[in-house]
Amino acid sequence: MNKRLKRWSAIMSIVLLVNLLVPVGTFADTDEEEKVDIIVTYKDVVSESPDSRLSVYENEQTMKTLPIKTMTVPVSEVERLKEDPNVVSVSLDQPLQLMSDTRELGEHDWNNDMVKAFDAWDDGYTGKGVKVAVFDTGFDGHQDITYAGGHSVFEGEPYTHDHHGHGTHVAGIIGAREGTLHQGIAPDVQLYGVKVFSQEKGGNTSDLIAGIDWAIQEGMDIINMSLGYTNEVPAVHTAIKQAVAQEILVVAASGNGGKADGSGETIEYPAKYDEVIAVASVDKEMKRTNTSATGVENELAAPGHLIGGLAPGNKYVFMSGTSQATPHVTSLAAILMGKHPELSSQQIRALLVEQSLDLGSEGHDRLYGYGLAQYVSSTPPDEEENEESPAENPQEQPSDGKENEGSEDQGSTPPDEEENEESPAEVPQEQPSDGKENKGSENQGSTPPDEEENEESPAEVPQEQPSDGKENEGSEDQGSTPPDEEENEESPAEDPQEQPSDGKENEESKNPDSAPPAGEKEGKQTARVQVKPVNLGGVAIVSNADVASVLDNGTLVVFFDSALDDLTRLALTADQVKELKDRGITLVIAKHDLELVIPHGVFKAGDVVIEFERVVGKGIPYAGQAKSTVYQFKIIQNGQQVRHFDEEIEMGFRVDQEKNVNNLKIYYWNESLNEWEKIGGNYQEGFIVARTNHFSTYTVFDSAVFEETKSGTPISGGKTNGNSTTEGTTNRGTSKNGTGSEPQAEESNEQNNKDGTLPKTATNLYNSLAIGALLLLIGFVLLRKSKRRIVE
Repeated sequence: MNKRLKRWSAIMSIVLLVNLLVPVGTFADTDEEEKVDIIVTYKDVVSESPDSRLSVYENEQTMKTLPIKTMTVPVSEVERLKEDPNVVSVSLDQPLQLMSDTRELGEHDWNNDMVKAFDAWDDGYTGKGVKVAVFDTGFDGHQDITYAGGHSVFEGEPYTHDHHGHGTHVAGIIGAREGTLHQGIAPDVQLYGVKVFSQEKGGNTSDLIAGIDWAIQEGMDIINMSLGYTNEVPAVHTAIKQAVAQEILVVAASGNGGKADGSGETIEYPAKYDEVIAVASVDKEMKRTNTSATGVENELAAPGHLIGGLAPGNKYVFMSGTSQATPHVTSLAAILMGKHPELSSQQIRALLVEQSLDLGSEGHDRLYGYGLAQYVSSTPPDEEENEESPAENPQEQPSDGKENEGSEDQGSTPPDEEENEESPAEVPQEQPSDGKENKGSENQGSTPPDEEENEESPAEVPQEQPSDGKENEGSEDQGSTPPDEEENEESPAEDPQEQPSDGKENEESKNPDSAPPAGEKEGKQTARVQVKPVNLGGVAIVSNADVASVLDNGTLVVFFDSALDDLTRLALTADQVKELKDRGITLVIAKHDLELVIPHGVFKAGDVVIEFERVVGKGIPYAGQAKSTVYQFKIIQNGQQVRHFDEEIEMGFRVDQEKNVNNLKIYYWNESLNEWEKIGGNYQEGFIVARTNHFSTYTVFDSAVFEETKSGTPISGGKTNGNSTTEGTTNRGTSKNGTGSEPQAEESNEQNNKDGTLPKTATNLYNSLAIGALLLLIGFVLLRKSKRRIVE
């Protein structure tokens, strides 16, 4: 009896101990746990899966140009991946859906005429040489279209297999050959089919990301997405932003979930993203189709009802939906890229908006965006204001047009000018020189429609047209004699600040969208020019005329007022960067809480995107104790991030007036050391100013925060402040280097607590052992008591 009792007590103690140390279910078959398809976005480099997880991670696929991996994992692994410090986001893979409503027969195509495609062809622009990728169900071979190539993200399903017909129809709207039954809008584009819908599996957001990855590798110019999904997937957004950074224009369907009355916010992703042109659908009467999605993200509208096009098997079909509207905008973008190869993709986007026909409520609205996308077959948009400007102030436009020559041509002398100079007494208002001087200065060969008013204007204001030719003197150089006029005509380019008298004429006629070569600037120039940028899909841009208005070695201040305060990026075209460099212009980015002074030597040849994003709640130690807004800065040149610069950038952070501003210094976050490092700075009119030759995350701290203490904790607190609205001035600050040691210690502690695998496991093991030992002790005591009872 005694032995049996001992044996059972020992067994029960062991069972209890094992049960405490090893939780129930540890040895359960992991294959029984539900698995999900996920998309993981990493900070910079995709992490390799640990060996211990290789048995439970399936279908791993890493993108080639994006820090993104797709995989199938047990549900329990999702939270573990989210805790990885190198992971930005973990999203469930979502199904994609096509954006066509119906497939039915109808009238012959009418859509080409509505968007004025034939006018573009007459002007010689058909999208030739522009690479367009259509993300869809694939392309089926058809007698009316030629494809440049393509890609399928699915093994065993080539892009030339269109199991649905949707992709072939979209492709035909863009590129069906001229003269065929349903000819495309831009028949000479290089059309690439990217198959992101599988016949067996459908399409998911992971497939969309794989397609974007391919498009970036292959250098596409435009991506057409006649598809959508309901919930946001950060990884897709990351991929799209990378594509846009590579100068790819992204166009997507708004969706077909709209209500008949136009109420509600029904636009789907990816059209919902700022970086994407969201396209709504209209019918033959330019009215919104009942199912076209509505919302503030709508940017343009296009024909989308009963659009005739290609179908598999050399057939034809009519289809409806925002899927059909989207390729119209894509085609027009390709046409404009062919017409204006010097423009960036975002400038093409702006031009589409500028040339659109306003529909619905005046200006931008939720139903049509900015209006119907169309081709404008007129003089280039940068000349329209020049043509109209003489009529705005006719008394300043004498019949010989010399003020136009001075402001526009700056030195060229029309053939008829000598006669005008020699015969001022011949009543100039009745003897215009056929407008040739205007032709030379404004249109170089064509007669502006406003020319008649210019010719008649001297008769309306005869007191400003004396017969001795003084009108020329007043408009050109106010006092010089006619024989010296040629030199005066050239002088604006040589020393524009010495030509105050022609400032008004120049401002009236200067081109707001194009910049003449350096040395031939239109309009009045000043040493320091402040401009307000234009919000183009979440990106700030400035016009070429803004850059042109700055004197050589001057300063261009791009000021973000309260209406633009949420913008985090400023984009400059390659031509604008070249002008900044060639003419020694300094760029200033000014917000109510920040100033960045960027010398031209920072930039290299090519386009530039400057990012300045406020950092909120990103887990950086001490960020809550900053004395200014915390900003993360980036410069992306030609699609590549540049971290170090040849010249120093001056930065100023607005701070509250404090008793001891001498302790306030600018710090940057050293990612490799996981700590804040001081660069110094001094107080100047509300700003702490310092210089740096690299970009990271920056803010202002009271240096006392980082004084070492025995406890290793900060000895003073602070809070973010950025509510002032004055601009402030920026002078040259001094720069110091120093390193605080406490941030590193705190970050290490936080990291251990966050990842916490070893400490947490050790604590649990200790507790389990203690409980097990206690149970063993209790069992031993009970055993002893039982033994005594038996003996008694």
